This record gives sequence, C-alpha cells and structure tokens, in this order.
Amino acid sequence: MKNIFIATMLLTVLIFGIYGCSGKSDVTGIWKGKVDLSDTNMVENTTRVGSTDPIELMLAQSDKTISGKITIASKTLTISSGLIVDKTLSFEADPLKIDANVNGNSIEGKINATYNDYIPHTLGAVPHKITGSFNVTKQ
Repeated sequence: MKNIFIATMLLTVLIFGIYGCSGKSDVTGIWKGKVDLSDTNMVENTTRVGSTDPIELMLAQSDKTISGKITIASKTLTISSGLIVDKTLSFEADPLKIDANVNGNSIEGKINATYNDYIPHTLGAVPHKITGSFNVTKQ
C-alpha cells in the first residue's frame, strides 16, 4: 500500500513536471491586432490622438528570450532585448519599448517611444513622445 502511494506521488510530480503548472507562456508565432497611438510634441506640448493602426508581431521564443519583428502601419522593426517571465513580455524595437501581458492566445500591452522630428529651417530637432496600447491574437 505504501509503495502504491509513493508511486502515485512520483507519477503526479512527473506529470506536473512535463505538462507544467507554472503558467509559463510560449509566444512563438504570428500575432495580429490593432494599436492605438498618441504622438505628443514635447516643445509645443500638443498631442495628436486617435491613430489606430494594424500591428503584427512575429515572435520566436527560446526559453525566456524573445526575438522577431514588429510591424505597425507597414513599418517593420527588429526586436531586441526581448524577455518573457511567466506571462509578462517586454522587448525593445528601436525606438519602441513594449511591456505586455500574455493571456492564452492574446497579448495586451503598452508602447512607449521617444524620437526627434527634424524640421528644415528651424533650430533643430523637436522631441516627440509616442504612447499607446495594443491587443493582438495568435494566428
């Protein structure tokens, strides 16, 4: 009887070890959805709101490391510094910084970026800040 109990416990540990119960996510694949962006001119302190664009993430995961590409409104950037811990995803795609949460077949997150807009015949660069949120689903 004691041997059956021990065997059952070992089998349970083995099953949880193989199939997992840690909530880890595998984000490898193509994800598509929409992103809502706002662009703030930091000199004039004016914000252009209301840009909704298509977004596509092409992600590859190796353990906790994320690589791939992000496309927003036909502009594609390469992902660097990608990391996933449990269900929290973060990466950079210069100049974008992304922080997101994975929930099964969907990812919801925030986008932040700063860039300089060089305007001819002015004193130089005009700094801008982009903020936004996105929601994508696995294809």
